[in-house]
Amino acid sequence: MKAIGYRRNLPVDQPDALEDLDLPAPQPGPRDAVGIVEGLGAEVAGFQVGDRVFYAGSITRPGANSELHVVDERIAALAPSSLDDSQAAALPLTAITAWELLFDRLGVAQGGGAGQSLLVVGG
Repeated sequence: MKAIGYRRNLPVDQPDALEDLDLPAPQPGPRDAVGIVEGLGAEVAGFQVGDRVFYAGSITRPGANSELHVVDERIAALAPSSLDDSQAAALPLTAITAWELLFDRLGVAQGGGAGQSLLVVGG
């Protein structure tokens, strides 16, 4: 693992979201990460050993701060070469959240809003 993105697993509107929680140990840790592909399953088609990838992980498979992490290829992508490991590790969940807001919640048409503006206040 090259870098991880660590975040709390609480909705932002939950009262405890900004408070310390007394959680039982051990906690498996974060899900967002950047790493190098070390091996591939027989049916993996989108990556090669040695690829630098990033991913938002899965709620059923946390622990991205482990030395090795098994990841479904559907939730991984080649990490942008313009970002260092720390920057890329911070991106997956925030990018997914922005995508869901724009296209799932606000109904912005993919590719159909060229030339239009969207103001995000407090974001």
